[in-house]
Amino acid sequence: MIIETLMNLLLKLFGALTSAINIPTLPGSVSTFMTDALSYIKTGLQILAVYTNLEYLLILFGIIIAIDIGIAVYHFVMWILRKIPMLGIS
Repeated sequence: MIIETLMNLLLKLFGALTSAINIPTLPGSVSTFMTDALSYIKTGLQILAVYTNLEYLLILFGIIIAIDIGIAVYHFVMWILRKIPMLGIS
């Protein structure tokens, strides 16, 4: 109950902050395209699930994303550290 109230309050606050922005509605062709694309993805996942263990693939995909994010964070930190001349990192 408390969490629902806080989420409603947050939604109203967000709505009040973004009320000045007028975003036009999407044309019907875009929503049709999105519906078709999502149905193709769903069908593809169903076919993939028949031949493989989908939970295992999702775990592997999560590990790959975590490693990729770790490498990106490492490169970002090293870029920042190279900007400090006193450290002498080249």
